[in-house]
Amino acid sequence: MDFSVIGIALITAYIAYYFNYISKKREIFLKELTNSYNEVYFPMYVELSTIESTEDRTTKLKLVESFIDENSTKESKVKFIGTTSVLQYFDDLKLIYKTYKLENNADNEKRLLESMSYFFENIKMEYLDAHDIIYENHLRFKSSSFINPFFSSFISIMRIGYHLSVFLVAISIAIVYFTFANKISSYGMFPPTLMDIPTSLLILCITVMLFAIFLMTRGFIMQKNRRKSEVLKKIKTKLKSRLLLKLLNLIEKFRV
Repeated sequence: MDFSVIGIALITAYIAYYFNYISKKREIFLKELTNSYNEVYFPMYVELSTIESTEDRTTKLKLVESFIDENSTKESKVKFIGTTSVLQYFDDLKLIYKTYKLENNADNEKRLLESMSYFFENIKMEYLDAHDIIYENHLRFKSSSFINPFFSSFISIMRIGYHLSVFLVAISIAIVYFTFANKISSYGMFPPTLMDIPTSLLILCITVMLFAIFLMTRGFIMQKNRRKSEVLKKIKTKLKSRLLLKLLNLIEKFRV
């Protein structure tokens, strides 16, 4: 009996099962995320934005009280917040609000408003992250609707090639690392014939060149619908060098 054939069949079956499992989990995740986006992230982001932009202190405090009271009931949609840490922070916010109501003074008021601002930033991130994930392929499908289907298929193949090139570069780096480790080590982890330094470096060079070719077309073939990096945005506002600004714009264009 050829056990290698059985082994290959079992490995193939496991890979198929794993990818099917991941696909179903992602489908469930997107369904839950879309529900959270519609029910809590977007409505709460809009409401908190109004509170955050309110300058009159008295009006702002009334809006804060109304927001916390409204979202502290059993019917509240806060339960749709997916990130546990954000949900826990809302519980902390309720305790801070309770302290403020029991002892209304300047310190407790300041603490409440600061906590509210921090909670707003968390909800803002949840809202934007959810939007990026749900509409990640929006630009890709939008552009493919106006081009020849054969070109669309070619772009899909190029997209697979890009991901494959990234994987091959990582494998090549690992091969080079183990090749040098095998050469330096006195124990010899692998047979010398399997670990040849010139060959491993040649493989690395080829995969890097392949990756570079796909990288030049990444902006066109990937077309990910993502917001601009807030970190890079803050850095760019403080920079005066045109060369550094161009470099940051390039980094933002090709960021993963």
